Parts: sequence; structure tokens; C-alpha cells
Amino acid sequence: MGSAPAGTGADMVRAALRIPHGALLRILSLDGGGVRGYSMLIILQEIMHRTYVEIEGKAPRRDQIPKPADHFDLIIGTGTGG
Repeated sequence: MGSAPAGTGADMVRAALRIPHGALLRILSLDGGGVRGYSMLIILQEIMHRTYVEIEGKAPRRDQIPKPADHFDLIIGTGTGG
């Protein structure tokens, strides 16, 4: 049997995602179900829209709105948020 990799959970995530040691991990956690989960998704959509406006200086077309995966290394959650 092989042994599990040594180190912290963060070290294992860095290795799996090929993120250099010392670089910050950007983790998005969406937890909860029902209307709370839906509310988080609406808020996240607005954050992505505002991120584009801040970077580009103009409102995005619908196909230009950044995806959360463009800004986060790991996206996790439970319920509707997951």
C-alpha cells in the first residue's frame, strides 16, 4: 500500500494544483442550501461583474463576465452552494 503524502492539507492542495509554495491559495467556499445558497450565487455574480468593471473600466457584455474559476484556485461548498 502507498502512503499518503506528508504535509498539511494546504500543502496537498498546492501540490495537486501546482501552486508554488509561498503563493497564496484563493479559496471560495459556498455553504448552505435553499435561498441562502441562491443568494450567495447572486452576490458572487455581482462581485464578478464589479471585478470586470474595476479591471477593464467598463461594463462587460454578458459573455465577458469573469467566471469564479478565473479568480479562485479552489471552489468548494455544501448544499445548494456546493
